[in-house]
Amino acid sequence: MNRACRVCGAVGLEPLIDFGSTPIAHRLLAQRDAHEETFPFALSLCARCSLVQVADPIDPAVLYKGYNYNLSSWKFEPHLEDEIEKIAEVAPATILEIAANDGRFLDAVQRRTGAKCIGLEPNPIPGARARERGFTIFESWACESVAAQIVAEHGRVDLVVARQVFEHVLDLHEFLRTAKRAMLLGGYLFIDVPDFAPARDLGDSSVLWEEHVNYFTESTLLAVLAREGFESVWTRRYDFSGGTVAILAQLTGNSDPHALPSKVAAELDAARKYPLLLNEFGSRLKGALSRARLQGVRVMLYGVGVRSCAAANMLGLGSLIDNVVDDQLERQGKFMPGTRLEILSSEVFAKNTAPMLCILAVNNESERTVRENVDAKARAPVRFLSVCGPSDIWGPLATLETATWAA
Repeated sequence: MNRACRVCGAVGLEPLIDFGSTPIAHRLLAQRDAHEETFPFALSLCARCSLVQVADPIDPAVLYKGYNYNLSSWKFEPHLEDEIEKIAEVAPATILEIAANDGRFLDAVQRRTGAKCIGLEPNPIPGARARERGFTIFESWACESVAAQIVAEHGRVDLVVARQVFEHVLDLHEFLRTAKRAMLLGGYLFIDVPDFAPARDLGDSSVLWEEHVNYFTESTLLAVLAREGFESVWTRRYDFSGGTVAILAQLTGNSDPHALPSKVAAELDAARKYPLLLNEFGSRLKGALSRARLQGVRVMLYGVGVRSCAAANMLGLGSLIDNVVDDQLERQGKFMPGTRLEILSSEVFAKNTAPMLCILAVNNESERTVRENVDAKARAPVRFLSVCGPSDIWGPLATLETATWAA
């Protein structure tokens, strides 16, 4: 089926990689044998603008039904303060956050800037928590009609914030028109998204998630902003959640409907190499895990967020993992999507006496804390292996491939 690219509108997207039918990563199972719905998951590439995208995404009404396991306040965001400082530099009097979640960011930015803050959040569960913090929250998806309502009730805003949301959006141009409808001309859009470039260049599978229908690099993000009349005034990359790129852009009104990313040829070449790198990493990792298990090692997967589900399911690691561990109480006792392994507390490290390999499937900024927690509890030797970028994943894998284990 010919789908149109979400950035440039080109049709006839190029198939990039097909993972077949996979479960929804955030939908934990209450019982091991519970029915699990699966959906096709495949990435396509636009040969005109180089955007990697899910051409046939899951219906949002199905995907986000009952989705209440992702509150902002649960996340460690080491880049939060730096982003807020950049926002403070433009001294906004009014701020609208699209996908405000539980209001954590609005609370932090309001404390720093004193701005009047408004939120847009379609999920009633986190939206209610944001209201408890004192914010006006519109329970809606981003659309021009709700933007008009916001303007009628609060006037046009100086700044629109969209953090870790644009990658989920099916209609990028409608989303940006919604932001424009709510903004003053000359106002600012602050946007951050997962940066696909580090994962792409590593062959990292952990960034692949059915909710993320757009896999932006800085250049593809700049191109879609330019098409809607936004000009970048500041860009920064962060080592957060596999790599994040943040852009502060000003609404100039000078749209370029034909804008394309810079260095498209290089972007296309890198995207086409990604499946090869991913397959090589997965093959070598499965070989190393099989070798370790033959030496009596128990393989533990730490973290049952969407990144770990992606790594386990996309690379086919389920049969090579003995235990999965997560510190979030709400997840413990449930079962991991795809692998159907029971989610245990980290106390399992204190109960096991065999040598262990702990696969770190958490964000890099959390790895040190996890290592310290495991080392404090473990009764047996533990080696660690990170499978999540943007830090090096190949060097540790090479070390694992030749490791010997004490009985």
